[in-house]
Amino acid sequence: MNREQFSLKQLKSAIAANGNMREFIRKAVEAYKPQLPEEGGSCFECGGTLKRSTYDAELEDIGTVIKSIPAYRCKDCGSFEMDLAVEAAIGEYLETFVRKGIPTPQEINIEELIKN
Repeated sequence: MNREQFSLKQLKSAIAANGNMREFIRKAVEAYKPQLPEEGGSCFECGGTLKRSTYDAELEDIGTVIKSIPAYRCKDCGSFEMDLAVEAAIGEYLETFVRKGIPTPQEINIEELIKN
């Protein structure tokens, strides 16, 4: 997923929170804490069954890999589906690194990212 895709997800999330991005991010982080249900419905790509999983996202624009992102993976086609709130939270935290002039790490675990 590239930076532009994250920005779009952030915008959609901010709209869902009446324009208050900070409040939305706080809620997203809290929502991230509980574990995802074992099954997550149907795959948007093929209609197959989604199962709880994790994946690593490489953000080529900034040279960072985010590890162990909670998501669902389709048992049939292998595509990943991530919760919009989690995506928005990741984007917001990365924006914080950039705004503060903190170099983004080459690799970071999702839990470490959320703590920063």
